[in-house]
Amino acid sequence: MGKLTRRIAEALDADGGPDVFEWDSGLRGFGVRARATGSKTYVVQYWNSENRTRRLVLGKHGTLTPDEARDLARQKLAAVARGEDPSEERRAMRNGLTVGELPADWGEGHFIGIVRVLDRVCALADLSEVTPHVLRHTFASVAGNLNFSELTIKGLLGHSPRGVTQRYVHLDYALVVAAENVSAEIASILEGKDLSRRRTLHPHSEAESAL
Repeated sequence: MGKLTRRIAEALDADGGPDVFEWDSGLRGFGVRARATGSKTYVVQYWNSENRTRRLVLGKHGTLTPDEARDLARQKLAAVARGEDPSEERRAMRNGLTVGELPADWGEGHFIGIVRVLDRVCALADLSEVTPHVLRHTFASVAGNLNFSELTIKGLLGHSPRGVTQRYVHLDYALVVAAENVSAEIASILEGKDLSRRRTLHPHSEAESAL
């Protein structure tokens, strides 16, 4: 077992049998999985705070390079070290929250909408003229600053041209990668981190290659 490379990932073959894995020697828990269908995905495996093993899919081989997937794995493992459970968080996001699980706008009632919650947050933070549209525009602007293409940004905002999702079965993975990069950038800005050496994307790398 050595450092996981593109050549190693491409050579991995389940040969019609059960899933096979190749693990990276430099980052414990990071690897690539090959299935009988021929699909290959990068994964990160870890133990959560309840001492249960978890395996999280990072993205498809070809959509991500080994180095890009390794960077994502480091981020997830860092979150685990902080006591988080990335796999459980993704599962919860996919399942979605029911109306009853969302906080009430007042008393024991139900959640009404993001606008009212946003208004209260802005009041506490002494901010004005912040709307959902402003948040979407900011998200798109940060994505543009990271060199994501117009097509990727449209996908992030839910404006993908008709038929794109039918043509690219791995589009969801690409948009997840893009969304995580943009979110991490926004979090760094909010935390006041030095962004002078921030990572920008090559126009044909990462999520761009899938679009």
